[in-house]
Formats: sequence, structure tokens, C-alpha cells
Amino acid sequence: MKKMMALTVVLTVITGMLWAAGTTEQVKLSIALGSTEVHEGWYDLFEEENPDITVENFTVPGASFEDFLRARAAADNLPDLFVINPNPFSVNLTEDGFVADLSNTKAANNTYPGLLEPFTTPGGQVFGIPVGTATTWMYYNIDMFDDAGITEVPKDWDEFLSALEKLTNAGYSGTVIDADGFGNTWFSYIFGQNIVTHEPNFVEKIAQGTLDFTQSGVADIYGKIQSLIDKGYAHQSFMNTTNAEASSLFLQGKAATLFAGSWQAKQLLEGDIDAGIFFPPVKGRSEETMAVLAPESGAGISERSPRKEYAFQLLEWMFGDGYEFYQNGMGNVPSMMKVDGEIQLDQKVIDILAEIENYPQTRLWFQYMPADTLPLIFTLQQQVFLGELTPAEVAIELDRTAKDAVKE
Repeated sequence: MKKMMALTVVLTVITGMLWAAGTTEQVKLSIALGSTEVHEGWYDLFEEENPDITVENFTVPGASFEDFLRARAAADNLPDLFVINPNPFSVNLTEDGFVADLSNTKAANNTYPGLLEPFTTPGGQVFGIPVGTATTWMYYNIDMFDDAGITEVPKDWDEFLSALEKLTNAGYSGTVIDADGFGNTWFSYIFGQNIVTHEPNFVEKIAQGTLDFTQSGVADIYGKIQSLIDKGYAHQSFMNTTNAEASSLFLQGKAATLFAGSWQAKQLLEGDIDAGIFFPPVKGRSEETMAVLAPESGAGISERSPRKEYAFQLLEWMFGDGYEFYQNGMGNVPSMMKVDGEIQLDQKVIDILAEIENYPQTRLWFQYMPADTLPLIFTLQQQVFLGELTPAEVAIELDRTAKDAVKE
């Protein structure tokens, strides 16, 4: 009888152990990296392969990523995994102990070194893994160009204005100027063309507060965009059109050109219209050409997250087994040296990348401008559109803010 009771106790204990072993705690990761259909599918695929982990994704509200991270860090409430840009703000955030070091991850070791370098602090900490290689170019509606009698894509600003005039005369809106893509497109390229070509140490000068933003090349950024509006070449909703809405307008055939990112290539080249791409024609006819090529925004992990090990698991998957899904969905230029699976790039993208390689290259705006100036870039654009400031006055305000940011 005692043996029977002992056996029953043992079986009960074993059954309990088996039940406990078969029960896993559900982990919920908060992530603020992207909310496109491709991103959502990316997260869903991870959840399918990791049923014990739920990804709670949310969109960053109407502020710069830097403002969002600053507010969350002040409340000690950063998401487990979040978007992070390669700039001085992120370096400071990492050195203050808010961002985990990713230097020993497989993802970091598989990233092209030139793309990882901007995400590395002076002390050697890697604070982000870029999701792709970024540039911006001009998308155009081939049928509209043909109908307007434009036989060659424009190579400089005067040729671009001429093409927009022909398109307008043919009854088309020449281009779309969106409210939140301005920094990655017009600002980055015209700043590169006007400033970087004769200021090789511009990054150091901005960091030291010695770059003169009042120079005419900065005012020209805003002046060129205003001229498109004054001439009637821009879609009329330019004051409040988001980047997503601008892409939709282009795909609906509501505008002949759209200055947008390489990360939008699949969406814009595989839509219902016959679309092409050409190098942004922002330079003068006799000027040297400057290109923009940089890492896209990266994925960072909160150093203070109680779920940090799971965030690392997600990051390694994103840039390992899961990267093929993301790259093929976005059609962007990979940041990973080796990708398991097939890389799908449109031949038009391959061709323009080959052209970009022929030119000296600079960075995207958010990688060198002080964090406090980032929201101002867009505010100043709106003030010019409203007639509240002239381009020259904008340059003065930008100079003051950039220098004040360095002092602080």
C-alpha cells in the first residue's frame, strides 16, 4: 500500500513537471520601427516562428524620432526595439546608457562596414543596425513624359524646370512636394550640391558650431522649392501632403514626378503606372555632381529593457532568417553582406546605383544636422510656403538654432 502511494506521488510530481515544462510565459515586445504592410508582415512572420513572443507595434506620433526617443528616455520608458538614426543625438543616448551595444551580434558582423560606421560611437559601441542602404531619386511617369514630348530625363535644374513646364502645358501636375519627406529629398540633395561640394569638413563644422548656414547655398534649398510652387509646377495640396499621400498621388497618375526614397522603389515601380527613375537634377549645368548615399535608419534596443534578451532574439532574426522577407517586400538596397535567399532588385534601381557610384557621395540630412534642428527643417519649409519667412531669413534661423544646439 505504501509503495502504491509512493508511486502515485512520484507520478503526480512528474506530471506537474511535464505540465510546467510545456507552459511558456508569453513575452510581449514593444517595437517602434515601422508600420508599413511589409513591416506588419515581418512581425507576423516572426510571431509565427516564435509563438511565445508577441510583437506590439506602434507608430511614432507626429514628431521626429529624436523627439520621441528623448521623451521616452526621460520617462525611462523606451520601447524594447526602436528606430534610431546615426547622428550625435543617438551617440549621446547610447553613451548615457539608454541604448544597448550591438557590436557582438551576428547582425552587426554581417552589415557592410561603411554602413555600420555611422552607427558606432567613438568608444566602439554599435547602437543600431541599418535596415538598408538609403538614397533618394526622382520617380517619373513615363507615359506623361512621352505625352509631353520629353525625350530625355533632365540632368540639371534648368532642364528640370523646362520638363515641368512642358508637363504643366500638357495638363499634368509636374511634381508633388510632401510635408514630411522634404528632409530626405530636397534638403539632403541641394545641401549636398550647394554646401558639401566646397565644405569637405562640413560634419565637423556643424558639430563644432562653425558652419555658416547663412550662406546663399542654404537659402537656395528653400528658394528652389518655392520657385516650383510659384511657377505652378507642384500639386496644389503641397501644404499638408504626407509622404504616404504623395506616393499615392503619384501612383494614381496625379503627378508626373515624385522625389522619394530608394526604400519606396518596389511600391512605386511596381504600381499601375509605368514608372522610371532618374538622378535628382538639382545642380547647375556646369556644377560638379554630388550624390547622397547612406545607411537607412537603424534598429536599436533599449539597454534598460527587462526583455532585452528577447529583443536581441528579434533583432538577430530580422537581419538573419527574416531579412529576405523584408528586403523583397520593400525592394530596397540591402545593408547585409550575405542574405539567405534571393535578393530582388529592379533593373532600374541597379542602373541608377551604378550611376551614383560615379559621383562623390554625402549623407542624409538627419545624420549631420543637430537633433534640435530636425523638426525646424519642416517648420521653416511651411513658413516659406505661407510667406512668413523668406529663404534668406530661413537660413538665418537655421544658423542660430544649429549653433545654439551645439552650445547646449
